[in-house]
Amino acid sequence: MTNTKTIVVFGVTGNQGSSTARALLAANYSVVGITRDTTSSKAQALKALGVKLHKADLDAPESYAPALQNAWGVFLNLDYWVHYDGTNGRAAQAKEEAQGRAAVDAIKAAGVQRVVYSTLDSLGTVPHFDSKATIAGYVRDSGVPFTLLYTSYYYSNILSGQIKEVDGGLLLDLGMPDDAVLPSYAVEQTGLWAVKAFEPEWIGKDMYAAGENMSIADIAAALARVTGRNVTTRHVTLAEFEADTTTDREWYVNFVAVVEKRFTRDVAKSRETVPQAWDFDTWAKETGSLDKWRK
Repeated sequence: MTNTKTIVVFGVTGNQGSSTARALLAANYSVVGITRDTTSSKAQALKALGVKLHKADLDAPESYAPALQNAWGVFLNLDYWVHYDGTNGRAAQAKEEAQGRAAVDAIKAAGVQRVVYSTLDSLGTVPHFDSKATIAGYVRDSGVPFTLLYTSYYYSNILSGQIKEVDGGLLLDLGMPDDAVLPSYAVEQTGLWAVKAFEPEWIGKDMYAAGENMSIADIAAALARVTGRNVTTRHVTLAEFEADTTTDREWYVNFVAVVEKRFTRDVAKSRETVPQAWDFDTWAKETGSLDKWRK
């Protein structure tokens, strides 16, 4: 039996959007997915599961406004990184903020009753955090009943070049001192929090998605457990970190916030919402993401 409530998922083919769409379908919601390319393999896989696809350009609110007309709720997730070219942090921030404001305006105009917005903390120094924090404020002031879902560092981020083969073992290269702690979670499970966020008791509240607080040394140890390989880090000192001029600047200012402990999560509190949240080892087992590096 299909739930009479329709939820529109922005960025439905992305990591967060696809997870949320699947979780909403499992909870018997009707799901409409906003995407730039309805013919992509990811979009078609979601269509096969029951997602109704709607092609739209986030720079053109009129292209997605029709999808909002009969929607009860919206999962709003925007992508800073499509605007970022490696040098234009604040310009990319402004671009994402403009898209966010336009989306919230369209959501309000359509009479949507609930919005769950995927956001990050206001750090003041990290454009891809600050853009989301600014939009979160706009959501709060919109008058639309909302829940803010604060996500964390993806376990899967280490798959984008941070693991390297070195002398028969593995090097985990995250560019931070070994004691720097990253609040982390499985982005593949985003939907478990998002579904909860649409429940009435979460209206007007902040929800946090986190599975484990891991230092760089912890991640290296977990990587060794999972792969059966010797794993080392660069053992970056604080002085070396502070003198770093080679790391991409957007990621570097993010890592500064991590090192300074300005980006934190209460994992125990998050697990009260989603008790089945994966730790790193479980993520690796369930997704097979690290299998290529196994001994």
